[in-house]
Amino acid sequence: MSFWEDFKNLFKTKQKLEEEKAQKLASALKGEDKVTEQLKQLENLYNMGKEKEKDVEELFPKESGLKTVDYKAATDDELLEQVKNNLSGDYGDKKNKINSETNEKLLNLNEKLSETRRKGESELNSLKEKIAEAFKDVKDNAIKKGITRSSIFSDNIEKLGESGAAEQDSTLKKLQTAVKTIDSQMSNLEVERENALNNLDIKYASDVKEKLNKLTKERDAVVKKYEDYNNKIIEKQNNYALTREKAINDYLNEKKKREALVTEDEKANGYKGDKKDNYEQRYRIAFDYYNSLSSDIALDALKASPSMKYYLGIYYDKLQNALQSRQAKTKKYF
Repeated sequence: MSFWEDFKNLFKTKQKLEEEKAQKLASALKGEDKVTEQLKQLENLYNMGKEKEKDVEELFPKESGLKTVDYKAATDDELLEQVKNNLSGDYGDKKNKINSETNEKLLNLNEKLSETRRKGESELNSLKEKIAEAFKDVKDNAIKKGITRSSIFSDNIEKLGESGAAEQDSTLKKLQTAVKTIDSQMSNLEVERENALNNLDIKYASDVKEKLNKLTKERDAVVKKYEDYNNKIIEKQNNYALTREKAINDYLNEKKKREALVTEDEKANGYKGDKKDNYEQRYRIAFDYYNSLSSDIALDALKASPSMKYYLGIYYDKLQNALQSRQAKTKKYF
């Protein structure tokens, strides 16, 4: 700061001086953006040359490699189906015929339902386009006649909106009615199928019950076998998870100690190799910027920076000391 600037400051209030300093600080922080971008590029360059460290998930796989068996046991209904098919070919043929005929009808109704919806949606879309085109025609006509602000135009728009909404509502209701009718037909088919199968089951009820009980016991025995096996696997997996957790904690603690030793060594002896070269370049960039600022604001601008300490590492203190020394050497006239 020059003699003349110091002299002029004698006539300024404390508040005025503080306001000017705040403005300078804000300007300095804004100018720091370009510096930060350069430092970020240097950081990226440095990281590209570093060997990528394996993450915890890669070093300590989450999965133990042990797998439970996903045994899908036959349901009671499936066993019942099997029994019925085995008891009588005629019974099976009749049941298959009932299911086949019903499924074919359901498939046809499904196709009909899809086609009904497709046509209905297409009709609605066409109607919307037609209404939109009608609105456009009314508006274009009104613009040509210069009556867009008149009640005539408003009434036409309102009537067109009402008629369009009514037509859309009518079309939608037709579609809903058609869909509801098909849904009802499909539900009725399921009910008819169920009634036919129940009537067919009555004749074979006694034999079916005896055979079903036998197959159920066999199935339950197999299920119990797999449950016991899976429980042992789960126990081993849990033990693996506990062991893995301890191993991860030990690894992270050891890593933290190593990093602390490196940090301590770097504070005492400085960076080495490529890291030293990279951080020295960062320091020179930062030094040139802050040294270009007025000595009365440079140090405060550095301290106010949200990122300089991160990008400069141990060189942050060096820069701070340089700015402090520069500030102290600045001549004060009053």
